[in-house]
Amino acid sequence: MEFIPCSFQPESIRAYQLLFAKCFPSARHMTESYLNWLYGSNPEGAVVGFDAFDGEKLVAHYACVPANATISNQHRRGLLSLNTATHPDYQGKGLFTKLATATYEHAANNGYSFVYGVANANSTPGFIKKLGFTLVTPLDAKVGIGRLSVGDWKKTIEAADFRRSWTADSFKWRINNPANPATVATRSDGSVAFECSSRRPLIRAYGETWLDELRVESNGAILPGAKVFIGLFPAPVKPYRTYVTIPAKFRPSVLNLIYRDLLQSSFNIETSGVLLNFFDFDAF
Repeated sequence: MEFIPCSFQPESIRAYQLLFAKCFPSARHMTESYLNWLYGSNPEGAVVGFDAFDGEKLVAHYACVPANATISNQHRRGLLSLNTATHPDYQGKGLFTKLATATYEHAANNGYSFVYGVANANSTPGFIKKLGFTLVTPLDAKVGIGRLSVGDWKKTIEAADFRRSWTADSFKWRINNPANPATVATRSDGSVAFECSSRRPLIRAYGETWLDELRVESNGAILPGAKVFIGLFPAPVKPYRTYVTIPAKFRPSVLNLIYRDLLQSSFNIETSGVLLNFFDFDAF
C-alpha cells in the first residue's frame, strides 16, 4: 500500500469521482466539475490530503481544503476536513486513520495551525478517539421564515471566539459552487445574507454573516418562504425570533463542530463563542 498527497490534476479528479461514485452512489454532486472547483480553484489554496493506492488502484482518499479563521482575535491558517472515501473491498483496514494522520502531519509542516470540521453522530467518536479532535458543540438546526434577528453585527463579531475569515475572492469562490450556486444579498447594516438549495422541496438553506466591511456584490434577491439554518451564534446573540428548532427525529443526524489544533498548543475554541453557518462547512 502506498500513500501519496492528493492532487487536483485531471487524472486524479477523475479517479476521485469514480471512487465517490462507488462508495456513495447517491452523492450525485461529486462530479468532476465540483471536485475541480473544490480542490483546485479555492483562492486560499489547493486540496490538502492523502490517497492510498494498492498498486495503481486508488482505494482510499481523504481531503481537506484551506479555510482560514479568526480564533481569539488571531488570524490563523487552517483546514476544513471534508471528504473521505474507502473502497468497499478495503474497509476495516484503518486506512482513513492513516491518511488523516499523514494529512495533519503534512499540514503542520506546511504552515497550517488547525483543522476543523462538522461530523455527524456516527463519525464524531472516531475523530475524537483516533485523531485527537475535540468536540466543541452540536450545531443548531432551525427552520423558519425571514431574516435572522442578529441585531448589532459588530458586537456579534466581538463575541465570536471562532469564525471563518473570508476574503472577497474566497467568498466569491464559495458562492459559485457549481453543484449548488448561492444567491447573495448585501444588507444596509453591512451584513450579507445568502441562500441556496437545501435539496429538500419548498425550503432553502439560509445564512447570514459579516465580512469585515469587504465589498461583496449582490447577485439576486433572497426569496420568501421557508428556510433552514444550520450553524451557531455566540451565546449573547439570540437570532432565532422567527425560527424554531428542528426536532431530532426529523434530522438525518445531529451535526457536531469538531476541532484539532495542529501546533500542540492546547489552543481550543470557547464553546459559547462560535459563529458558524453552512457556507463555513459546505453542508449543502
